[in-house]
Amino acid sequence: MPERITRTDGITQTYHTKRKHKPAKSPLILPDLLDSNIPMPDEYGRYHGQADVTWNETELLKIVRYKKPKGVERAISRYVDKLPESFLIYLKTKGLSYTIPEIKTLLYGEHVVGHTAGEKAMIDNLISVSQKIINISRAEPAKISENLSNDLFTSITPTLDITFKSMRAGHNKKYGPRVSLGTGLEYVAHPRKGIREIFDNGISKIENIENVILRSATWAAFATYHQFYLDGNKRNSRNTMNTILLSHGYDSILIPESSHNQYTDVCVESFTTADLTSQISFFLNLYQD
Repeated sequence: MPERITRTDGITQTYHTKRKHKPAKSPLILPDLLDSNIPMPDEYGRYHGQADVTWNETELLKIVRYKKPKGVERAISRYVDKLPESFLIYLKTKGLSYTIPEIKTLLYGEHVVGHTAGEKAMIDNLISVSQKIINISRAEPAKISENLSNDLFTSITPTLDITFKSMRAGHNKKYGPRVSLGTGLEYVAHPRKGIREIFDNGISKIENIENVILRSATWAAFATYHQFYLDGNKRNSRNTMNTILLSHGYDSILIPESSHNQYTDVCVESFTTADLTSQISFFLNLYQD
């Protein structure tokens, strides 16, 4: 509203005062989210790793409650049958062109022409890691442990300097490893300080899960979320999962190409919510015996 003011010299002037507006409430964050425990990204679009993660063990157990082991050698044989497709999917993510017949030829130790020495080295590594998983599985029922995890990680990173081959070796103390989530978002794992306690507490809690399939899949999701190593965390967590499974006579869980995008989605969900339920469920629903 305009305001009329008479000056001391008798002249009247009209002033238009600015109306004060109440700031609008932000529509970007729903009120119920503000009061929840759901992690939110910081101003730079980064989700930060939480020390405590959750999963719905009761509901997850229903998926595999009645699955029984059928023998170590049977499980290993079926694991080997699935390796060519598993290798093919992994090599595609690295931009390498192989065919199933070529991979089968390499699995038998024969030579395939038309590929570089570096490409062959990658295949040789995949074969070597798979053989290690088989050897460990045949020895005795495996338990989740730092030794097992480090041993498998060393196998998948043969060219990595030895100083980086243990848990969080060489990592920035202030920030953990970073994972791109797409659309400008990023996940930053829990910093190195405190990661030992997270690792030990996680093993203690997950080893108490009686069902072997649920136990191994939970560790795979847990280790992926916390990013215990410099690189290769998803692959190493799945290798650990399959070593546990095979060594107890259960079939391995390998991700088919048709489920690759879904796997990415459930990993992103875990990173952004600190809830591992969807990722564990993804693994359990892939289990076939």
